Amino acid sequence: MMDDISTTRDAFGDGRFGGERVVRVLELYCGIGGIACALKRLSRATTVCDAIDVNPHAIETYGMNNDGTRPRGVNLESAKAKALEGANADAWCASPPCQPFTRAGLKRDVGDQRCASLLRLIDVMRTMRNRPKYVFVENVVGFETSRAREKLLEALREMDFYAQEFILTPTMFGVPYSRPRYFLCARSTRAFEDGVDGLRRSPPARALSRAREWIPNYDESADAELVVAPLARFLDADDESLWREHAVAQADVDRAIGSLDIVNSSDHTCNCFTKSYSQYVKGTGSVISNVRVDKKTWNGVMGQGEDDVRLRYFTVDEVARLHSFPSDFKWPSTLTKRQQYTLLGNSMSVACVAPLLDYLFADD
Repeated sequence: MMDDISTTRDAFGDGRFGGERVVRVLELYCGIGGIACALKRLSRATTVCDAIDVNPHAIETYGMNNDGTRPRGVNLESAKAKALEGANADAWCASPPCQPFTRAGLKRDVGDQRCASLLRLIDVMRTMRNRPKYVFVENVVGFETSRAREKLLEALREMDFYAQEFILTPTMFGVPYSRPRYFLCARSTRAFEDGVDGLRRSPPARALSRAREWIPNYDESADAELVVAPLARFLDADDESLWREHAVAQADVDRAIGSLDIVNSSDHTCNCFTKSYSQYVKGTGSVISNVRVDKKTWNGVMGQGEDDVRLRYFTVDEVARLHSFPSDFKWPSTLTKRQQYTLLGNSMSVACVAPLLDYLFADD
């Protein structure tokens, strides 16, 4: 029940760890745990005091990867102010539904029912006597021009928060993945020393913003000049089973050849994966080719020969790596591959989030 949210799940007692105050984080719309993964990379001590989501598959996956800590299945649209305040959280981290703002949707903004929970959280925070000191929000590009964002910033200003907004993508952190997203960092403790008005389109100056933190097998010497790694660094070991089990059907190529984004292992970017990746080939993310393909001259025919074009989907593990989830990230055995792709498509880039949280909490 939501009224039980005040039950803490950390073991730090007085809120300090090694002499440093521990930041207590409430994860809202926690998904499979992108925020939790990012928190583990920070230099500052943090603990998740509670996590909330409504997707049972996300809840199960989150619990498997966070020492059995199981998020609460709560609809935030009806969340009680007393219960949220009872979590005694220093920080609220949220990734609210993106459908009201996405380019592929109707862009109904605050008129979309799926925006109601965010508006509810804004109203609740206004009434709280013991508010969080930090607020972090992630959403799609398009949120920055929304009425919802205006309402959020308006409320934060009324409560004397200092805010910094970013639009960042994983390629800025050396990861060959194009997934631009909006991020808000806000705190009431003190102003940001490098604060600016308007959107920022480059990462904050933090150690976690360096590409070496996010490129697998980074070599300090050989990779010193590497800005964005090739996709090869993020792919599974190549073997025949990959091409067979994850093959793109010829019929799908025939239907969508004009809109296919085809990459190979030497490329330094690929398109964003959506929750429908592998179900549909058009507009859901890039596919991998065994050879470089010139779509202007390619007739769209695939084959099995050594020099023939073969196309496959990225595997679940590859998509997770491009989202910068840790190598030991696990999935419940009850989930299908399709469900795993869906959860990843609804998730976030840990490489983008970790430096921002490090930046947000650096106020001592």
